[in-house]
Amino acid sequence: MPKKAAREPSGDRPNALTGASVPSFNRAGAAEPSVGEIRFSSSDDGGDTWKKLGGGLPEMIGKIGVDVSASNPQRVYAIIEADDEGKGVYRSTDFGESWAKRSGHMTTSPQYYNELVADPKNRDRVYALDTLLHVSDDGGATWEDGEPPDDATPSQ
Repeated sequence: MPKKAAREPSGDRPNALTGASVPSFNRAGAAEPSVGEIRFSSSDDGGDTWKKLGGGLPEMIGKIGVDVSASNPQRVYAIIEADDEGKGVYRSTDFGESWAKRSGHMTTSPQYYNELVADPKNRDRVYALDTLLHVSDDGGATWEDGEPPDDATPSQ
């Protein structure tokens, strides 16, 4: 069972999930990422069974942030802690079957927080969250420091 999972926000496949899992390690300092074998999986039965996915992702990774785009349910984004060559933002356009690296963007302290949120209305807007908010309007290829959207509602 993946440690992080995102439901496909679509009526076409109401039980579809995609998820990510890596072994957890204790970290003594933040000089190197705590890495393990990546396991991206999908389920069409609400999580009872899982199929391994992930072509195009680095083999050894650390923390992952993953989210499915509500405006385009086949589009999945992931921010992945890895070595200098592998770290960055990845995008799948086929619900996790295959992935393409979009950029080398990484949060400031991925060992603590490495979260990514797909905008629910704009399939190309993605938010990377750490002590600052970073925004991409081109599917994760370029990033700027950002402000929450005007219509964002804080959780209560």
